[in-house]
Amino acid sequence: MKRSQKKKSRARSKASRDLIIPENDAEFESKQGDQHFSQKEFGLALVHYNKALELLNSQSSNSIKDCGCVLMKIGTTYKALCKFSEALESFSKAHELYSKSKDDYVDEVAKSLTEIAGIHEIRAKYKDALTCLNEAQDFLFKKYGEKNPEIANLYSKIGLIYYYLWDHDKALKIHKKALRLKINLYGENHKEVASSYGDIGLVLHGMMKCDEALEYHNKALAIKMKLFGEDSVETATTLSHIAYVYYNQWRTAEAVENQRKVLKIRLKHLGEFDVNVGVAYNDLGVALVEEGEYEEAGECYKKALEIYNKYYSDLHPRIAITYDSIGGLWEKEDKYSEALIQYKKALNIFLECFGEETPHTAISYNNISMAHYYLGQLDKALEAQKKSLEIKLKYFGEERPEVATSYNNLGLVYDDQGKKKEAIKHFNKALEIYIRVYGRENPEVATTYNNIGLFYEKQGNYAKALKNYKTALEIYRLKFPEYHSEIASCYNNIGMVYHDLNDYGKALENHHRALAIRQKLLGKYDIYVATSHNNLGMAYYCEGNFKEALSHYSKALNCYVKLYGENHNYVATACDNIALVYDDAGDFNEALKYYSRALKFYISEKKEEEIRFVRQNIKNIMEKRDNIERVLV
Repeated sequence: MKRSQKKKSRARSKASRDLIIPENDAEFESKQGDQHFSQKEFGLALVHYNKALELLNSQSSNSIKDCGCVLMKIGTTYKALCKFSEALESFSKAHELYSKSKDDYVDEVAKSLTEIAGIHEIRAKYKDALTCLNEAQDFLFKKYGEKNPEIANLYSKIGLIYYYLWDHDKALKIHKKALRLKINLYGENHKEVASSYGDIGLVLHGMMKCDEALEYHNKALAIKMKLFGEDSVETATTLSHIAYVYYNQWRTAEAVENQRKVLKIRLKHLGEFDVNVGVAYNDLGVALVEEGEYEEAGECYKKALEIYNKYYSDLHPRIAITYDSIGGLWEKEDKYSEALIQYKKALNIFLECFGEETPHTAISYNNISMAHYYLGQLDKALEAQKKSLEIKLKYFGEERPEVATSYNNLGLVYDDQGKKKEAIKHFNKALEIYIRVYGRENPEVATTYNNIGLFYEKQGNYAKALKNYKTALEIYRLKFPEYHSEIASCYNNIGMVYHDLNDYGKALENHHRALAIRQKLLGKYDIYVATSHNNLGMAYYCEGNFKEALSHYSKALNCYVKLYGENHNYVATACDNIALVYDDAGDFNEALKYYSRALKFYISEKKEEEIRFVRQNIKNIMEKRDNIERVLV
């Protein structure tokens, strides 16, 4: 019994001694920092890392390697906190320390340069990033030669920067160089080889060579499935890449299916609140929006934000990206004020993280501009879009699709402002860039032709309008499946031109095609379905077919009521249209009923012009009815 007590006493004594740590132990402080970092307690990690650095600097015989190591840890922590200026400063100090040493710190110099490049990449300073990576490559090449894993990794990083610089040819060349080196180092069936196949797929995707991109992503997928299985986290990454190719091929159902797989896999292996699960929710949301599944998309974005908020501060780029996605969702639902709020929240984060003049802020300014545009706030739309274009030109030059997007959107704003010369000039600039970048058979090219068609339609130049709409339709039909929203929009626009030309037969033909697609994609109750019914009602009315006109106008009305309730401008307008048909058909009682329904809304909203119009129509009907009654008597 006594021996057992002694052992117990010794055990307690040893535990006490382990807690006695010298206050000036830099290594201990560094390890404490590591512990807090692993628990994502980045503020506390910084306290310990800075204490470790202070202790090392106070020692006359401090180690360059130890100081450099702590500086790198401080840089990594600032990076995790999205304090990129501070991170860059720490990595640069480490680099300077290693570079000035007489000792051989080739690996450390290369590592610090790679981290500096990473910060430049995050801040979209791609040329600076490229300079650092090339310098790191030179250091390692001199020491190891080409056949080295670190060289292969640097090739991949350099290829990525060329991809961001839109130099796809160089990106492709160096990624293929990395692939050959990795195959020589590891053999064909290795995760690094799969990674390079994926990199090549991303570049080909950027070149809009979607079929070739899928070929390389599938090669990556085959290796990962062989190494890790079909439901591994590694496999999920490639499935996500494939989903985005499907998305750009407008194979949105397949994109959704793949993103669901990605989410399921990550939830299984990473848990409910992992950052990568948040990314999967966001990516699924993006695909769902294009499928018209707005409610589920909103839930996905909500889950993404919930996860991000557990890991990041309020000022993290991923949070900003999700705010942008939510804004896009609101925009799809024609809720432009709500969209504007989300876009501005994203912009504020990007400004805090990256500063004013970066591609990230350029995207936000573009989104803000379009929300203002749809709200009819044209001056604000113009101001934001000009900011977006200025930043894009600075970073990318003229030959980028992002720049073409701004030219296109400026064209829309100028058109609505009545500045016709400016509008067509910017539309044509956008068209020229898209064609040079993508070729003629590209959806962005088609969209620009559509906008030019709209411009000419407003000018009353119906021949040019038709020509541009039909060109857009031709491209969309080449690239999209038969039932696609953009194809439906083209049919609708072509139908409106034929209506303006009083060719109601062709107008009806195209509006029916638009309606068939929209009903298949969106169901019975959707704003675009209602629009097609309204346009069909209008064409049938002009043709003198009151029965069909009433049928479609009534379907439009039911749809509007279902979507917006009774008290809405669309509902009142539909009632006006129905009343007009009944009036011309001689059914005055029904006409009065629908005019009264519209009048009630106009009075509640104090729409004086509409009130006068409807009251005059009611007066005219009463007179016509009285005249008929007198004749009958």
